[in-house]
Amino acid sequence: MAVDASPPNTLKATGLRSTATGDVPDDLRRRYYLDGRGGPGLGFYAGATIATAAFRDRGDRLITPRSDPNVIRHLTAIARHRGWTKVTLSGAPEFRREAWLIARAE
Repeated sequence: MAVDASPPNTLKATGLRSTATGDVPDDLRRRYYLDGRGGPGLGFYAGATIATAAFRDRGDRLITPRSDPNVIRHLTAIARHRGWTKVTLSGAPEFRREAWLIARAE
């Protein structure tokens, strides 16, 4: 079995206001099942029986294994809700590109 050594897709705050884990817009709080299982930070799961979180909230950074535009929109909505004025993107090139396009459009 091959091990994926690529860094996780991350949106990290550099212009901080809120870094409180779980500080998200109400519509996203209702959309996801929030749970601490599966790793550090708060996991946002599509449902209670889903094994992998759509993304994880570690306070000053949001991490996802996906490059899904819908998840990226949710990450940028959280960053905007928290008042983050600057973010640093890392991870897969398709994630960074999509996140940059979405953030610029917003």
